[in-house]
Amino acid sequence: METDEDGFSTPLAMAVIFSLSVLVMSFSMVVFANGKMLHSRMGRALELRRADRMVKDVVDSLQFLRDCPSDSSDCDDIEEALRFSCGVVSCVKDASTGINEGLFKKEFCDFAPLRLCVEDGECSDVEYGWINPNIARDEVLDIVSGDYGSESPFPIVNTMPPFNINTMGERFLSAVLDYCGVKNPEKKAKAMLECAENGSGIESMARAAGVAQDHPVFDLIGTKTVFWEVGFDTGACSVKLIVAAVPEEWNRRQVKEYVLVKKTVVFKGDKDAF
Repeated sequence: METDEDGFSTPLAMAVIFSLSVLVMSFSMVVFANGKMLHSRMGRALELRRADRMVKDVVDSLQFLRDCPSDSSDCDDIEEALRFSCGVVSCVKDASTGINEGLFKKEFCDFAPLRLCVEDGECSDVEYGWINPNIARDEVLDIVSGDYGSESPFPIVNTMPPFNINTMGERFLSAVLDYCGVKNPEKKAKAMLECAENGSGIESMARAAGVAQDHPVFDLIGTKTVFWEVGFDTGACSVKLIVAAVPEEWNRRQVKEYVLVKKTVVFKGDKDAF
């Protein structure tokens, strides 16, 4: 067997060199993988920052709605405003005009015409909304009272009407009118929707319904959307926001500001949200 001057056999030297090569390659691969992972994390962090800037711009852009007496169902004006903030708008919709079984009184949710509206897809099950004492479950109000004591937890609890007539279907509106004791609800719903389409306010709608402006039905029906869902795409991720209208404390029909209440970010190819 051949040996070098230091006494190592050639096969042994080759084995040592091979082992060292494998170790070096393994180390290089680990360094490369870690570097790639670090680069990916840094890239995501930067993209999240970019998305956060867009989110702020979106909420700022929605503030123009404060001066609008009513929010229409087509959302064209909102989408136009948002294009300057976030580019590709994937979704703008009313997220609170519907039946919220977690908040609303059981007698309201179980009212037959309303239940049929939900079952037939004439109105949506929703999960967002302020706690409105005119329609909220007693147990929900009790929990809030226990948490906040005698203090009024505004705006969590307020009397801003939960339903925007502009995004209600005729059958849903008719069912709400029926629940509130308005006679001939189907006929009155059609007349009220015609008023809404013409941009008329509560005074005209009350005349169309044959009731006073302080009728309980207008505790539930207004002309503003309470919670908006807004979606947009940054290219690297999809973002979904829930933005709420905060009313003036002493004027439930006047919006003071719009605030972000929820943000969901999903990167392309991922299932997990941030």
